[in-house]
Amino acid sequence: MDQITELRDLISRHAVYPDYHPAFPCLMVARRTQPTPITGYTAEPIFALLAQGTKRVAWGETLREYTTGEYFIAGIEMPVIGYVIEASESEPFLGIGLRLDRKTIARLMVESGIKLQSQTGPAIAVSRAQPDLIDAIIRMLRLLDNPGDLPILGPAIEREVFWRIMNCEQGAMVRQLGCADSRLTQVTRAAQWIREHYEKPLRIEDIAQVASMSVNTFFRHFKAATSLTPIQYQKHFRLHQARIILMGVSGDVAAAGYAVGYQSPSQFSRDYRKLFGHPPGEDLANLARG
Repeated sequence: MDQITELRDLISRHAVYPDYHPAFPCLMVARRTQPTPITGYTAEPIFALLAQGTKRVAWGETLREYTTGEYFIAGIEMPVIGYVIEASESEPFLGIGLRLDRKTIARLMVESGIKLQSQTGPAIAVSRAQPDLIDAIIRMLRLLDNPGDLPILGPAIEREVFWRIMNCEQGAMVRQLGCADSRLTQVTRAAQWIREHYEKPLRIEDIAQVASMSVNTFFRHFKAATSLTPIQYQKHFRLHQARIILMGVSGDVAAAGYAVGYQSPSQFSRDYRKLFGHPPGEDLANLARG
């Protein structure tokens, strides 16, 4: 049995939890039998590998698809749009998600003596998984068939999976997560500050201070990591929050715009349509129809 075939069998067997798996709190196993609606959310630091099907993700001005044997990885909390575009009963969408735990990465950094490169590149990407990484994930999923082995072998295989991710094509970015004074960690602090104050006017000088960088250095590294300027990042997060408000609390478009910091309903509708493809009222109606 080849790697991908076994990975598909394991995912199909264990995709029974709606959230992270209790045996491995960092692991999510997913199976979908039909395409999903366009969904906006803030991606946490995560590694997501597909064994079957195709998913489309958009962040900033970037739109990518990834499919069998490829992974999506985010090293920073990032407003993204994601949806499954290929899935059926006969060929379901099958994938795993692994939350990137900073403490685990930091311990492996210390134990291995890896030297951190200080430069910040893109903190979100799509790449092809190498066989050694897929093999480690398969062995992690195999343990779910043998609960008695989990307490002894689980921690070791989880460490191996993280180690393989830290040394994959995007490993340099992942290793930044384990260092408290890395450029990515500084950018992450600033991004968190923006999300916590998203409805308020933004001053680059204030956020640069949060990141402990000069304004020019901060702007350059933030754009490199997220592909967005701080103002664009705030706008995207505002619009994602507005969509949540519209879906969960109220269908009042103007009120949703005001709640996230927009003063002009027309500007809110224009920005919303540009990001999600439809104006707020139409988008809400589409979501209600499923």
